[in-house]
Amino acid sequence: MVVAITLDQYNRWICISGCRMWREFFCDTKGLRRACAWSGLLVFFGHELFRAYLKWALNDWYESFYDVLQTTIERRQGDDVENDLRHAREQVVSQLMAFATVVAPALVVHPLAGLVRNLWVYDWRRTLMHSYIGKWNQRAEKLEGSSQRIHEDTQRFSSGIQGCISTLIESILTLAVFCPVLYSLDPSLMWIAILSALGGIAISAFVGQKLVGLEVNNQVAEAALRTNLVLIEKCQSNTESFSDLIKALTRNYTRLYTHFAALSTWLSAFDQFSVVLPYLLVAPRLFAEDETKLLTLGQLVKITNSFSKVFDSMNIVSNNYLAINEWRSVLRRLSQFERQVISYNERLDDESVRTSLRTGPDSTAPMQSAMESCVELDEAGHN
Repeated sequence: MVVAITLDQYNRWICISGCRMWREFFCDTKGLRRACAWSGLLVFFGHELFRAYLKWALNDWYESFYDVLQTTIERRQGDDVENDLRHAREQVVSQLMAFATVVAPALVVHPLAGLVRNLWVYDWRRTLMHSYIGKWNQRAEKLEGSSQRIHEDTQRFSSGIQGCISTLIESILTLAVFCPVLYSLDPSLMWIAILSALGGIAISAFVGQKLVGLEVNNQVAEAALRTNLVLIEKCQSNTESFSDLIKALTRNYTRLYTHFAALSTWLSAFDQFSVVLPYLLVAPRLFAEDETKLLTLGQLVKITNSFSKVFDSMNIVSNNYLAINEWRSVLRRLSQFERQVISYNERLDDESVRTSLRTGPDSTAPMQSAMESCVELDEAGHN
């Protein structure tokens, strides 16, 4: 029961942090920064929509192209082989020109959209870093790797937007495009693809359920090790704690890699199953005796491709489970940091705390002392 409550609290904080990260970039910015934020979002969605359209257009092209190839093979057995082959070559060239027409816009759209998306995601990260620096008070309770969370975790957060969120949106749009196509070809295949993918997601979630916690623990252990190494370098401190940290890190990595191996084994098997499944279901119809069920080669390719697109879109969690877990661990770490910062700042609302802080030692004293020491050393060197 305690574990369930803890997980629920973590999930609630992650949702709150996600909303706050959205608001920091899209609502709290002003002027040109806000315009760039919303314009980048439009480019982001527009690019994913274009990619979904490109898949749909290529799927139609596959049917026409492979039907031409099948017809070419059949014409080799006719009486006027030379004319038939000449006509077939013209059709193949025409199909290749149609392919070039379909993919030509992508040669321009993908690089430009990629550039805008990269700049947009970096601007989001920069906004978060400025927000965290403005709220972070070093007098607050020490939280493991606070500086790392501002620097590295915000970078991993932006990478997750390019990876996980982009893949999610692409999968939703692909489903919207290919579910009607597959349903019009064979309704039963659409439901088989969806149910098979959902089953794979459930098994993947069960096998990899501990990976998020292990990834967070791993970041904690790595941060402690880095801190200890800095102390050893600067202060020549005792190295006994270093050995203990290495042992803890080794235990955590062993557990992490063991769970990775289990999940990778399942995902590899499921991936091969997803490749073979549509052909097992549809390929026999190439040789069906009933003409109403008989498929051409182009129809077979179109059906199997549509099935794969629907299956892969539904199977997004399984296909990207490792990346999703890493991004979830980043969100959890950022939510912990935000919770610590917000809790401390809320306590500062107490006027007595504010007064004690104002009358306390000057926070700039260490820096001033260091500067004075540097000046003294410099003067001694000249003398």
